[in-house]
Amino acid sequence: MRMSSITLKLVLDLLKCSPKIDTQSDRIKLQKEIYLIQRCGIDLGYQYRWHIFGPYSKELTSTYYDLDACLRAGEMDYTWYSLKPSNGMDNAIKRFNELSSVPEKINSCIVDAPYKDKSIAWIEFLSSVDYLLHNKPNNTKEEDVKEYLRNKKGNLVINFDEVYKFTVDLLKSKKLLLN
Repeated sequence: MRMSSITLKLVLDLLKCSPKIDTQSDRIKLQKEIYLIQRCGIDLGYQYRWHIFGPYSKELTSTYYDLDACLRAGEMDYTWYSLKPSNGMDNAIKRFNELSSVPEKINSCIVDAPYKDKSIAWIEFLSSVDYLLHNKPNNTKEEDVKEYLRNKKGNLVINFDEVYKFTVDLLKSKKLLLN
């Protein structure tokens, strides 16, 4: 088992996230979970780019396929290792947990299709808003990003304007986006 696969397994266990990648929905969810935990402060070194399903890392894809093959083969190298807790890690996990759960205030605005799971639609929407606003060129207006997101991710939510504003405010409150 590669060290990157061991690290991924340990972080997923710490976050209480599944390493399962059997379906496209599983892989989308895992991509967004790792994107968000990195944005919350645990840098695993994965580089992301924009993709049809939002932020995507091809390096992470390679790692989670390796991890999946190792786990299916019964390899347990990861059991020899542990992550040392720290205040920074605890804070990152707290922020991740606060972000990744569908907020009650907008729960009815999140569409469960196409994933049959609102949590996947939410994490895709949230990470997409964060990625595009965090990585937009300086000369791009937030309103242009909003309209792009409406076009690309509007199918994940009802009342796009309300959910977009809520998401931006949430990201700002967690210090992921500047005010």
